[in-house]
Amino acid sequence: MKTLNVQLYRSNYLWFEVFNTNHSEVLNEENELAQPVATFTSNFDYEILPRNTWRIYVDIGIEMIPAASILVRSGFVFNNKGLSWDDLFMMHHIVPIVHKSIWNSIHGFKDQCLAFNITMPGDLKEDDEIAFAISKNIIDQYFESRKPEELANTWLLNNPGLECHTNDETMITLKGTFAILDEVLFKNAKFDRAHNLDVFSNIVPEGKYFTLKINCIAIDEHLVRLSLYNSVLFYQCLGCALQLLSGDKAGLLLPALETNGMTKEVRDIFAASGTEMLHQLGELLESANAHLLNLNEQHDWNKIIEAMEINAGCDVK
Repeated sequence: MKTLNVQLYRSNYLWFEVFNTNHSEVLNEENELAQPVATFTSNFDYEILPRNTWRIYVDIGIEMIPAASILVRSGFVFNNKGLSWDDLFMMHHIVPIVHKSIWNSIHGFKDQCLAFNITMPGDLKEDDEIAFAISKNIIDQYFESRKPEELANTWLLNNPGLECHTNDETMITLKGTFAILDEVLFKNAKFDRAHNLDVFSNIVPEGKYFTLKINCIAIDEHLVRLSLYNSVLFYQCLGCALQLLSGDKAGLLLPALETNGMTKEVRDIFAASGTEMLHQLGELLESANAHLLNLNEQHDWNKIIEAMEINAGCDVK
């Protein structure tokens, strides 16, 4: 049995949502509020960084009606010494990683409830059965879908693509892309976030979205280098954000974007710089035959992304 020295290096909140009495989940008559149950969800991603540094990320979500929900990413690092991802995605390695990720999410949930003065509707604790089920699901996904997909796209994964240097226009383009998408996928109750995430994940899987976002918004600290594969994903993200900002749902986005510093001046820079980068990305990916990932398929995001007919009632931090 091969052993790995896998260490936690970071745990951070991807989002935290406070429920109010108008939230759709709270209003659902099927929920027995007298006996609240915590619902756990999971996702994962992994990548290889320079100097042969290998990382795996496990995202654990907790929803507890009628209080709140949270999504916490735990990142683990190990140095590869002649091993492969197949060696990592085994129960004796994944179960301890998932246990630690669940622990981080539970404590994050409790800390955030305390910070926002939210009464916990019940107790939360680690559960071996939940950890085992999540671990098995991660391993099954890796071998049944993720590994075959990456084998088919080995060339794109192993070759460099977009390289972004730190300057105002680039920072606005990269950060603005994810500020807009976060609103329609995770934060803004004016949008049907569950539907939007479901359809968008068919193009950019949720776990990879967060990895791409975290890597791209580090642009104010250092230059960003993406593989050709991740350049394709960013191309889709940027194209979606540009369409939404100029489409019929822009009015629903603007108040939140303004609050977070994306003023009209910043949005104008984003639109101009983003359009130019989208064009350059398209040329780069076309020359690299990156259309292998259905890059040529056009999406009308203003029709695909849906708004809510009524305010669902929430506050996402």
